[in-house]
Formats: sequence, structure tokens, C-alpha cells
Amino acid sequence: MNYQNDDLRIKEIKELLSPVALFEKFPATDRAAETVSQARQAIHQILQGQDDRLLVVIGPCSIHDTEAAKEYAACLLTLRNELKGELEIVMRVYFEKPRTTVGWKGLINDPYMDGSFQLNDGLRLARKLLLDINDSGLPAAGEFLDMITPQYVADLVSWGAIVPVPPSHRFTVSWRRASPVRWASKMAPTALSKWLSTRSTPPVHRTASCRSPNMVIRRLSKPAATPIATSFCAVAKSQTTVPSTSARSKPDCRSR
Repeated sequence: MNYQNDDLRIKEIKELLSPVALFEKFPATDRAAETVSQARQAIHQILQGQDDRLLVVIGPCSIHDTEAAKEYAACLLTLRNELKGELEIVMRVYFEKPRTTVGWKGLINDPYMDGSFQLNDGLRLARKLLLDINDSGLPAAGEFLDMITPQYVADLVSWGAIVPVPPSHRFTVSWRRASPVRWASKMAPTALSKWLSTRSTPPVHRTASCRSPNMVIRRLSKPAATPIATSFCAVAKSQTTVPSTSARSKPDCRSR
């Protein structure tokens, strides 16, 4: 008898564009690369006590409107130039939210905020925005929630944040693996699969993953008693479209 013990809870797999394809479409300009390099060096010096300025990482916790983000960046760049003698200002440009139960997971995962989960479009929008911000002379900060999406944008990030327990670990435990798992720590063992299999767990998740030889988008199904078959789907949209937004207030660059 044949037993299938892998991908028992994967409902759908779609092709994810490769990092090199995104680099070719949106290559880092000399100006953007210079911004990143100089900001990283300045941050290193501040952390090592060689620069007495204050590092300030400020900005949206989650980007949902790229045009509004660029307007904010223009205002922040003015402040950065005015206060560069006292502060090293870096704009927080976070594209992903550490959601494992409820809520929108961010621009990369669901760029149109409609549940369509166009990750390829989200990656294009994210890299293009980071490129525009760095090209203006303003360094950017990002949050890294897994080992896949940073490969598409990390060269344009001057400061990176991570969470203590990445959502990718929790996805792997609750949706990918059917075996019992516990934390490898000094704390009492915790069955994560049991912890995450709660009523608040959503029916599906989409997350970037690797499946040799290509990057893929996995549609993760809610833990169930019966296995769910895996299907292989085509690549998503190839055109990059900025999500439409409702009326919003314009930032006042003169405000302090």
C-alpha cells in the first residue's frame, strides 16, 4: 500500500515569478544602491557607538496604497535632510503582516485587498515602491517574515525587522505538517498543531514557498481530518496594476 505523507493539507499550488525576473524588470539604480549602502553604513556606526546621532525608523506599519506611501516618503525626505545632523531617519515600509488567524496579510500577499491573493503583482508593487523611495534618497526599512519574499526586495532594504516566532514556522506546523511539533526551547513543550487548530483559524492561507525547481504560491488548507488533493495552477497576472483606493487625505508636508 502506498502512503502519501507530504503536502497533505496543500490545496493549490501556483507558480511564483523568480527573483531574477523581478530584478530584470526593476533593477536597482545607482542612486538607489548608493542610498542603501550609505544608510546601512550609518546604521552600523550608530549601533557601534561610532556615530552619536539617533536612528529613527518611522512610517507606516503596513503599506496598502503605494501612491500615498510615495507622498509620505517625499515629506519624510524633507525632514531627513533638515535633521540629518541629529537623526538618521529611515522610512518603515512594511509589506507583510504576521497574520496566522484573521486579518489582511499585506500588500505582497493580497495587493488588491479583495482576497484574490495576486502574490506576483504584490511582489512587483513592493519592489517598484522600494526602488522609487530609495531612488529619491530616502532609505527604507522592511520586516522579514519568511525566507522567500526577502529575496525579491532585500537589496533595497537598509534596516530589517524580524519577529520572534516567524509566521512561516506556524504555517509549517499547522498546515504543512501533520506530525506533532513542539518548540525547541527550555520552555514546556507546546503542541503547536493543537494550539493553531482553533476556531479562529481561517479556511485557507496563501504563502510563498519552494518546490524544486521553482518558487511557488501555496494555498494552505485548514487542518482537516481528511487529506485534500493538491492541484497545480498557472502563473498569475503579468501586468502590474496599482490598487485603486477610496478617497484619502493628502499629507501636509509643512506639518511637523
